[in-house]
Amino acid sequence: MTEHLTRFVHDVHLPLLIDFPDFKISDSQAFIRLQAIAQALLGILKGEKNLIYSFESAVNEDRSVPAFVSPIELPSLAGLLLSYPAIYRATQPNATATDQELDVYSIAAQSSRRPILMQFSAPSEFREEVEWKLEALVDEWETRRSQMPKSLSKIWQDYIGGEEVSTLKIQKEIRRVPVMSL
Repeated sequence: MTEHLTRFVHDVHLPLLIDFPDFKISDSQAFIRLQAIAQALLGILKGEKNLIYSFESAVNEDRSVPAFVSPIELPSLAGLLLSYPAIYRATQPNATATDQELDVYSIAAQSSRRPILMQFSAPSEFREEVEWKLEALVDEWETRRSQMPKSLSKIWQDYIGGEEVSTLKIQKEIRRVPVMSL
């Protein structure tokens, strides 16, 4: 988890941040805010005691969501932690979008079991950039998988159905979604 946050904070992993329900690219202030949240969470995870946060507090005593993260920001944070190439940012609580055409992307292992490793959606007008980011992510995963120790490779093979898999496959479906919320 810290790796994903660090890469985002240092501008290595830069997903598209898409306002929801408008389906427009978020402004730079929204992106900066999400990076600040990621930086603060990194400090919490690393146990930094004297870190000065840009927000009111670090961690709630009950270890719940830190006070500086509003509930409306949780879907964006989840998408970031899951390495999605495109993530939604709610612009209003309880927002919904109706009758939207979305590209639904999946990354699956090429095996008889074909487990889906990641699935997310993005508006079709961002297709080219999302596909470019997704291909880069799959290349990175392939490289890491090829460098796994044998013990982890065995666990991977068991997970995907006991077969040696040489590639991951990106699948895209276009879906019309009658109602969508975050």
